[in-house]
Amino acid sequence: MFHLNLYIYHGAVTIGDIMNERARELYWEEWRNVKLIRVSLYLARSGKPDEWDNT
Repeated sequence: MFHLNLYIYHGAVTIGDIMNERARELYWEEWRNVKLIRVSLYLARSGKPDEWDNT
C-alpha cells in the first residue's frame, strides 16, 4: 500500500524545509526518468510509431 507523507508547515519555512521538499521531488523524478527511458527504448525496438508518427 502506498503511503503519502503530507507535511504541513506551521510557522516560518526554512531553507532546510525547502531543500527537504526538493529532495523528495527529485527522488520520484529519478524513477520517472528510468520509466520514460525504458518505454522509449521498447517503443524504438518495436518499430511502431508513437503519437507523433516517429519511429
